[in-house]
Amino acid sequence: IIIREPTSRTEKADGLIADVPNLTLTIRWADCQNFVIYAPEKNMGGLLHAGWCGLNAGAIPRFFEMLKNEWGIDPKDTYVGAGPSLCQRCAGFTDPVMELPNISTRFFDGKNVDLRGSADAMFDELGIPKEQRERHPDCPRCSPQTYWTYRGGDRDKVLAGHTNVLT
Repeated sequence: IIIREPTSRTEKADGLIADVPNLTLTIRWADCQNFVIYAPEKNMGGLLHAGWCGLNAGAIPRFFEMLKNEWGIDPKDTYVGAGPSLCQRCAGFTDPVMELPNISTRFFDGKNVDLRGSADAMFDELGIPKEQRERHPDCPRCSPQTYWTYRGGDRDKVLAGHTNVLT
């Protein structure tokens, strides 16, 4: 969604885009991928929460479709920063083929899925140069002393609203 004024932070959206100066965006996450996306020529940016459901639903390409449709921003003209998210070892599923029908099976290793690799492939397909992307290497489940993690033992606290924040 497009944000142009302060809000109550109750929007039900995985992506926020602002084209207003001095408006701070925040997005909550636990284990899911989280991205800050900046278009320097238009001096605007956004945040995207893309967990396994969002990846499967096409949240990444849809975010960039909105940038293109609303502001004429090509993906190749953006910079993407990825915050901590589940590593492949910690992203286990019961039946990845059934749960993630829109994710290429090349990212499957048994019941584990390389969600980061899948997102990176989407950025590749969009034409965002690798040198315009950075990824924080941490995994919340591997570092529960640093992050709230749904899959790593904080399920009840995360469900109660304790999350990490990307600003």
